[in-house]
Amino acid sequence: MDAETTKSRLQETLVAHIRIEGRKGSPVVASAIFNGLVELSWQAYGQDGKAVYPKA
Repeated sequence: MDAETTKSRLQETLVAHIRIEGRKGSPVVASAIFNGLVELSWQAYGQDGKAVYPKA
């Protein structure tokens, strides 16, 4: 299955996703996006999975 078919099938789903239009993406870009999202989730929820709330 080619990349354009995969992208169009992904767009039709209800699954949350990030995709890049055109041919500008690469595994390096995908890995950087994924690593950034993991870092943000660790900041928001902590590495133990419990929500971290700022002190008021």
